[in-house]
Amino acid sequence: MRLFLWLVLMTFVLQARAEEKPFRVLFYNVENLFDCEKEAGKEDGEFLPTSVRRWGYRRFNEKLEHIAQVIISAGEWEPPVLVGLCEVENDSVLHWLTQRSSLRRQEYRYVMTHCADVRGIDVALLYRPERFRLLGYRSYPVVFQDTTIRPTRDLLHVTGLTLCCDTLDVLVAHLPSKVRSGSQEARLVALRQIKATIDSLHTVRRALHLLLMGDFNTDYKDADIKETLQTKTFEGSVSPDALYSLFPSSLPAETKGSYKYIDTWSLIDQIYANGLLLQSGVKAGTFRQAWIYAPDFLQEKDKKYGGTKPFRSWSGKKYTGGYSDHFPVCFDL
Repeated sequence: MRLFLWLVLMTFVLQARAEEKPFRVLFYNVENLFDCEKEAGKEDGEFLPTSVRRWGYRRFNEKLEHIAQVIISAGEWEPPVLVGLCEVENDSVLHWLTQRSSLRRQEYRYVMTHCADVRGIDVALLYRPERFRLLGYRSYPVVFQDTTIRPTRDLLHVTGLTLCCDTLDVLVAHLPSKVRSGSQEARLVALRQIKATIDSLHTVRRALHLLLMGDFNTDYKDADIKETLQTKTFEGSVSPDALYSLFPSSLPAETKGSYKYIDTWSLIDQIYANGLLLQSGVKAGTFRQAWIYAPDFLQEKDKKYGGTKPFRSWSGKKYTGGYSDHFPVCFDL
């Protein structure tokens, strides 16, 4: 009997200590994380050892270590519990990242989409199973009626149980790029899919705790996002069913954005939460706004346009040995 009571007590103590640690969420567009093998039916030929990019295993392993470094350093003393990723090619690259890079010590597991994107890139979620118990996942294809629009990435929906026994629904998205023909209409279709998925979750969850993160390929103040997803800016009081941007309505002067196109910064990598999740966070006293993670090692001098820019892996076809053309974004629960 004493042993049983001691075990129960230790369970509560360990759970309390774990809940004191930040439940950090990170999203990162890792810029073309391809393996070195040809994938049938996909336009990935430029990322092969024999291609003009000369994408071999030395560069691939260096890229994996860079991503691992970013994830571990962004967690500070405690690695992020959830890590959303986009521009990952397949299960192979995630296996190498979680099992064969320095990230293996963190014992991450992952789920991902397998979509019809022509280049073969997908979205994924890494999670730490001791803090987030996976209950299930599925992907929702973004279907275009206009057959001239190229297929895009699926929406990834992951459901898990946190230590405080709350069910957390996580959506990870990578919307169509602006450089493609029909991109505005394509992004609208993708946004409508996100909205339809959120609406359906409201019908099956008595208390929906929702996180949405991704590369939206347009700034967080974009009218299409606000109108389609009906997003609001978090300013203290919240409505349980509304969706809130976790970034302030105007970024601090020192925070330029997560992505730089030519000489213009924008915040295209975004995190949203519904009001019920934010209310829970406020009660726990652990909520703060999201932020862009941009330490010095992720930046380089912008010789052409001035200032700095993300230290990316590629400048055109030239390998520069950097990290990504995006900065990660983070949020604490």
